[in-house]
Amino acid sequence: MEFRILGPVQAEHEQRLLPLGGTRQRAVLAALLLDAGRVVGIDKLTSAVWGDRPPATVRAQIQICVSALRRLGLPIESTHTGYLLAVDPDDIDAVRFETLVSEARAATSSSGWYSSEAVEALRTALALWRGPALDGLPGLAAEATWLDESRLVATGDLIDAEIQHGRHVHLVGELSALVREHPLQERFHAQLMLVLYRSSRQADALQAYRGLQRMMRQELGLEPGPELQSLERRILARDPSLDQPAKPVQPVTAERHQAVLTNLVDDMTDQPTDVSFWLPPDSTVFTGRVEEIDEISELLLAPRAKAASVVVLTGLAGVGKTALAVRVAHWQRHAFPDGTLFVDVARSTGRPVSAQDCVVQLLRQLGTRPEDLPAGPQDRLSLYIQRTGSCRALLIFDDVDDERLVRSLLPRDPRCAVLITSRRRLTALEGARLKEVDVLATNTAVEMLAEIAGQERVGQDIPAAERIAVYCDGLPFALRIAASRLQAKPHWPVSRLARRLADERTRLDELQHADLDLRDVLDSSYTALSPRLRRAFRLLGLLATPYFPIWFPVVLLAESEDEAEDLVESLLDDRLLTVAVHDRSKEIRYSFPCLVRLYARERAVAEDPEAEREAALERVRATCVRLTDLCGFLQDTRRARSDMDEDALAPLDPATAADLLADPGRWLADHQDLLDAAMAADSSGSTAARP
Repeated sequence: MEFRILGPVQAEHEQRLLPLGGTRQRAVLAALLLDAGRVVGIDKLTSAVWGDRPPATVRAQIQICVSALRRLGLPIESTHTGYLLAVDPDDIDAVRFETLVSEARAATSSSGWYSSEAVEALRTALALWRGPALDGLPGLAAEATWLDESRLVATGDLIDAEIQHGRHVHLVGELSALVREHPLQERFHAQLMLVLYRSSRQADALQAYRGLQRMMRQELGLEPGPELQSLERRILARDPSLDQPAKPVQPVTAERHQAVLTNLVDDMTDQPTDVSFWLPPDSTVFTGRVEEIDEISELLLAPRAKAASVVVLTGLAGVGKTALAVRVAHWQRHAFPDGTLFVDVARSTGRPVSAQDCVVQLLRQLGTRPEDLPAGPQDRLSLYIQRTGSCRALLIFDDVDDERLVRSLLPRDPRCAVLITSRRRLTALEGARLKEVDVLATNTAVEMLAEIAGQERVGQDIPAAERIAVYCDGLPFALRIAASRLQAKPHWPVSRLARRLADERTRLDELQHADLDLRDVLDSSYTALSPRLRRAFRLLGLLATPYFPIWFPVVLLAESEDEAEDLVESLLDDRLLTVAVHDRSKEIRYSFPCLVRLYARERAVAEDPEAEREAALERVRATCVRLTDLCGFLQDTRRARSDMDEDALAPLDPATAADLLADPGRWLADHQDLLDAAMAADSSGSTAARP
């Protein structure tokens, strides 16, 4: 069994991740792993799970967590003072990390020269990391900080080693990213200045120093440390000793490290780098998705024999596909030392880019200067294939609508990986692994609201927060808007926003704040549809039903069964519908996410003439009446089945018709809520769907 705490907490047995459950069980396991082989007291476990606000039933709840972990096969022993996890320390990634770092230091000479064995040990140690230590466990923040600091020290050691071995050109991109993330880690700034200077970029090296100096004066009222000041003077003087491998740059004291975020690299240089890290910033508000991150990471890092790993994240607009992809990429960045590239295929304007646009962007991110770009499209593609043919890089293509756009851009080196986000499934990409990104569960959605609007405030009225989560369909973008509105109205109780969102007629109006508007996100999906699909989408939105089988759109749209099915399945492919199969009858049932249905209804009222809307709904009502009458007729033992109105069955597919004829009473009971809701719908779309 293997245990991992250098990232989200995981346990693996026989190459299978164990389902550890929620945050509490992960926190208990993490606390036991941090002291593996030693008894961990109840007080420490309590602090790890609840911090300084434990519940009255804390002992019982810890026992529940321990029992759940034991059922997974974890060897947890009870003592009179606490619990002990009896595992081999070498099975814990944090222990292996410390062991490898110690081995690297032992293989480093007294003069500070890193041997090849030391370099390899450091690389292996850092490859164990999958993200921030103990991620998502605030009760273990102190332990996480200590582990993360150890990672930074080891990262600095590896960079020193790479510089000594003459690999300075390929470090510019990584160090640029590191100083963005850790602006007061002077060691990284010194290393960046040195590699820029050794890359014949003296001016950029000096600009890097002055950017740091300016920030420290403004934010802290301090000057850079003496090591950096000395390095600046040596760069100005073109000190010949800077051109030779030297002892590692020593880290400054921890007293100078503070959490200040600022963008320094923009002031340093506009020159392309040879190693590229072009990721957007990681989201500061990111709740849940731990298991998804683990699964996607494993798919990306899985060994491949002939081609790059390709993972497609697919889901409804606003579900958080891009945020998830960016987080995975940030966490796995060190697994791809040759760079992490990002292309926004749809761009913020909604105008899709061409494959050639993508090639140019990628070549620029890979360090190709504008004057070095080949003139012809095929020559550019050939250069791109050459540049990605012998490297280990991660490529992210965001908001892809068509497989053809990216097919020619997939790297051929199996050490590379590709992460694609799309509202479509992109099943025509050979070898691609699909990962559905779903909406958030209600409890996770409430956590997201609390993270933005305030834990104490949301915690005072959990039922109201849960209603907001339901009204937002668990959609992260909608939840972000709702939480931002609460943030902007600190005098509002949470129940005030819940009450305003309860009215379906104005819910979309409520889900806008500043430049955030849910309609904008849904517009992008709607405008990408063909005119025929838009019409189907709008009219289906008038159905105030909890779901609909295929015979509903047959009647509503006045289409044949095959044509109606093609339209509905296309909307499903575009993530505007969801689908389920009835347990007993195996009937395929489609449904709108509530917010999407409200948007479709709104578009129908705005774009379709009232007479057309009314005619479509009247066809549905008439069919519902005929089917209800038919069921009553068939249940009347005095009536001969040969006298029934067979035309009433016409809209039904053969399987549904057979199910109705076999047991009309049961069929009617199964569909009564559907028939009642359809009868209540009107062309203004004002009738709400049943929950």
